[in-house]
Amino acid sequence: MIDIVKQVFLTTGEGRNLDSDGDGVFDSIDNCPGTSAGIEVDKHGCPKVRNVRRSDSDRDGVFDEFDKCPGTPVGVVVDKSGCPEITRKDSDRDGVYDEFDKCPGTPVGMVVNKSGCPEIIRKDSDRDGVYDEFDKCPGTPVGMVVNKSGCPEIIRKDSDRDGVYDEFDKCPGTPSGVVVDQYGCQKVSQIDSDGDGVNDNSDECKNTPIGAIVDDRGCWVVKGVQFDYKKWGVKQQFNSNLDNIENILKKISG
Repeated sequence: MIDIVKQVFLTTGEGRNLDSDGDGVFDSIDNCPGTSAGIEVDKHGCPKVRNVRRSDSDRDGVFDEFDKCPGTPVGVVVDKSGCPEITRKDSDRDGVYDEFDKCPGTPVGMVVNKSGCPEIIRKDSDRDGVYDEFDKCPGTPVGMVVNKSGCPEIIRKDSDRDGVYDEFDKCPGTPSGVVVDQYGCQKVSQIDSDGDGVNDNSDECKNTPIGAIVDDRGCWVVKGVQFDYKKWGVKQQFNSNLDNIENILKKISG
């Protein structure tokens, strides 16, 4: 209001009410003389910011003052600087962009690796669990157990269940529970050939008669026979022991 008052009442002479650029602000208070016709100005005679017309000469959507690539052809996709956007292409439609595709022109539908080259699809033609490129025995019958080379696995058997496979067992048919050696044969330390309760490796009296009472050395001993004091006769209660010895001797001689 003060500016208007000054403009109306304080301006004198030829300068009074003079607006050289026709922007509606008298020259005396116009801070921006020479404003172009039609430009809306503020109270100081300067163009309002909102009326500054921004141009986009190449019509790429980026105003000229920010466009680092003026003259971009119409229709070209640009970035925020007005420069052409790198548009990635996948010409063979294999999912790998052309700039990374080492095998361009891959047929549609083919499975490719990250380089755009055909993926090696491993096959197991005989379905034995070993891929063809590693299978040294192709054509293995279905259901057959194979090793890592795809060849039939040797199924080892232990018919007598003694812990030694049949192909190494030199004593097949070993009774269950018998301790055997590496060849599947009963260990000598557990053999008692004469059946006297003392194993052969500790038996000092081989072939003791069956039924004979032996000591810890495997030798026949007479136990439990006592004589009357100062007499040659055996006490009556020990006669059965002598009868046992007699019976054994009869069997041996008979």
